[in-house]
Formats: sequence, structure tokens, C-alpha cells
Amino acid sequence: MKRTLLKTKTLSLALVAGALIFAGTYAADGEAKAEGPKASIVKGQVEVGTSKDGPWKRLKRNRRVQPGNFVKTGSGAKAELKYGDGSVIRVASNSILHLEQAGFAAKSSEVQVKSNLVAGKAWAKVSKMVGSEARFEVKTENAVAGVRGTVFRVNVEEDAATVVKVYEGAVAVSNSPFFNAAKKKTMKKAPVDFKGRKEIDPTTLFQEVSKKKWEQLVGQMMQVRVRADGSMDKAESFTAEADVAGDKDWVAWNQGCDQGKCE
Repeated sequence: MKRTLLKTKTLSLALVAGALIFAGTYAADGEAKAEGPKASIVKGQVEVGTSKDGPWKRLKRNRRVQPGNFVKTGSGAKAELKYGDGSVIRVASNSILHLEQAGFAAKSSEVQVKSNLVAGKAWAKVSKMVGSEARFEVKTENAVAGVRGTVFRVNVEEDAATVVKVYEGAVAVSNSPFFNAAKKKTMKKAPVDFKGRKEIDPTTLFQEVSKKKWEQLVGQMMQVRVRADGSMDKAESFTAEADVAGDKDWVAWNQGCDQGKCE
């Protein structure tokens, strides 16, 4: 990772009531690809690429960013990506955001959005989802936060822990990214019984974890930490004043944008 990228990744999301609706359908066999968000705000050096390593092209205002693309911001830069229903994801300076998925499920026609904060900070204001399979997820290297119509922040700290703080409603927080990665590594290293020429079941080598370790429903003004080793602490209370104090400029700018007062 280049030195220009922040060591700490922060993701803040604000949700409002309403259906999450996008034009187009999610890509499937023979189907058209879903339309991604438009770059509604571009300040400073903002680029778009097909991978986190580039090649990069300048992202111009009102250009559409397709699902699967990466958005990268330079020092002092900012960007806002707006979806068809008015939902937005804002990216701070020295950040990389991967838009993994944004469209309708082929069978259910319900919206499914997945973003991956590779580095830096992001803030999202999205509409409440409708449908049993609808989802809006934002993940980091070791955690994923599933939106349930609420306001929350996600911080990836210098010790690689992920902290989720909920301001309103509730958020389902899972440590599945860490355990999924650990399971893949275990399966790759699964030994082979050469005598009997039978592969040993790798799942027997992977220690199962309880449902509590996999996911917690974190309520209003509560926070939970997912450590670098994938373990999840019990949720505890926090105050908004203490949270804002550490990142006032970024939070204030986003709160202004949420009220239609972006500067």
C-alpha cells in the first residue's frame, strides 16, 4: 500500500427511509449490467480504475462508475457517488473504494449493494431496503456491516481492529470476512492421505465459531469491536460527542452534505 493511503480506514453511513431503487438489472447470463452511481461531487484528484492497482483515469463529475470499478482519491480530494434513488457514498482523501455490486438480483428483482473500503474513509447515506433478499453491505478486511435502516460509523484502526458505532436503529455486524479468509487458507493447506489416496476433509481442521462470534445486532448509541484476529467484543455504549471529537472536519462536512449544504 502506498504511503499516501491512510493507515486508518473509516466508513460512516447514514440511512433514510424509502425504497432503494436502481435503474437496470444486475448482470447475469445474457442480461444487461446494472448502472452504477454517478460522480455528483469531484474535488481534487479523483480517479477510477478496474483494479486497486490501476490503471487509473481521471473521474469527471457526472460520469457513471460501473459496478466492479475502484475509486481512488488523492491528498485533499473528495468525491460523492450518487445512485439513481438519491443514495450516496462519499469518499475522503487518500482512500480507495471498491464498488463490488450495485443492482437488482436476477430472480427476485430486489436491490443488492456491496462496497469494500480498501483504504481510507467513506461515508454513505442510503435509503432503507425493501424485500427479503435486499441488502446494503459495506465491508473491510475483517468485518462486514449490514444496513437495517439506521445511522452508523465503521472504523478500521491502526491495530487492524474494526469498530462499528451505531447512532440510530440497529446494525448487523459480522466478522465473517476474517473467518472466510481463514477457512480458505486452511482448505488450501489440507493434507492428503497418500496411503489411501483420499483427501482429508478440510472442514474438520477448521474450528467452528458460535453465532455470537459471527454476528451481533448492535443497537442505538452502542459500539462493537471486531479484533484483527476475528474475535468480536461485547457491544458497549458510547457518546456522540466523544466520537465526533476525533474526526470533526470529515463528520461536519458530511453532515452538511446530508442537509444539502455541501461546500
